[in-house]
Amino acid sequence: MLDFTPQVGDQVEVFGYRGTFVIRECRVGADGHYRFRLDPLLDGPMLDDIRYPMITYSDEEKVRKALPQILADCRPWPEDIQTKASASSLVYDIRSDEMHDGTPRVMVTFFLKPDALPSLEMAHVRNEFYTRLREQFRFVSIESWLQFSSREERGALSVAS
Repeated sequence: MLDFTPQVGDQVEVFGYRGTFVIRECRVGADGHYRFRLDPLLDGPMLDDIRYPMITYSDEEKVRKALPQILADCRPWPEDIQTKASASSLVYDIRSDEMHDGTPRVMVTFFLKPDALPSLEMAHVRNEFYTRLREQFRFVSIESWLQFSSREERGALSVAS
């Protein structure tokens, strides 16, 4: 079962307020329910004593929270995708934007190992892996189009420069 318990550092949206907020403190109130202190991500008021039912996650943040949990259940991973130093997860980037027709989209990009050679066989392995990920994400309430892809890290570095 996926764990969506709010944690310090999570980016959330709050019913009745505009913008994105960061959870700075989580405590249990006198009534036994979670209470949160939130700072605005960009600018705006700091919010205190916000109750759990008022908090929601954007689709991008839902994917950010769920993906590490889902990856653990989707082994084996393709051999040509980079793993983190601890080998407990894969190297990826998550971004959201809109498709050409205005449909919201969350993109998960996995980075290939620098020495990975392109092959049709590995492309099939990655497509099967992405299918397993999509199947697991059926249980996460996301309204955006969810897209998985992979690329060489060199491509990401050249875009940044």
